[in-house]
Amino acid sequence: MNRAHLARLLEHDSEAYTACRRAVLDGATIWISETGQPASTFARIYARRQRTTRQSGIPTLGFPAAVQELHDRREQLVKLAAVDVEDPPYHFQLFLNDDVSAVLACIGVDGRTGYRVRPGDRVLLECQIISWESNDFPGWIRASITDAAGHTWSLVEKAPVLGIDLQLHAPLPTTVGIRSTVVRELPEDDFGTPATLIVSTAVDGISAEDGTNQFVVTRESIRRLPA
Repeated sequence: MNRAHLARLLEHDSEAYTACRRAVLDGATIWISETGQPASTFARIYARRQRTTRQSGIPTLGFPAAVQELHDRREQLVKLAAVDVEDPPYHFQLFLNDDVSAVLACIGVDGRTGYRVRPGDRVLLECQIISWESNDFPGWIRASITDAAGHTWSLVEKAPVLGIDLQLHAPLPTTVGIRSTVVRELPEDDFGTPATLIVSTAVDGISAEDGTNQFVVTRESIRRLPA
């Protein structure tokens, strides 16, 4: 399969597909298997790998959706493909239909070692910028944080603190990262609820409108601070 064709197959609005497509167009290494296996086989394998990466604190993209897609495909033949980025190391696992005419699922896995999040680590917490609250200097933004239970916390903050340039008037809504500190990890419970994290946004004095500055969030909602 040539690079341009794979890039076309990855035209999808999910974060994993978009990131993988960008890697393909940027020259990442591509590998595709010659034979297929039933989707149910991969569903079992990658359900286990999903638990392992989650417990190890390894950041991933698209894992739950991919496992569910493979489960739903049952005995349909699926071929594996991989897209690998060297710097920083990142691995995309692709699942294609047997005639390689469609990408059925895509998983992204951070390849950096030692990623496990520990108390005191600095991370970026996903925050949705909703609207301009006021043009008064230096510009005020209304934003929201969604916690692991799906509850939305509203906040109003200075635009520069949230990394928004008032002069640019960036189209909204948009997503930014709030500098935060990991307080502690909450383990997976007996009902299979995934492990979550308590993070604090107090590092830059950011809090929700009710004063809350600690939030229970999923691993998917945080990223490491850029080196």
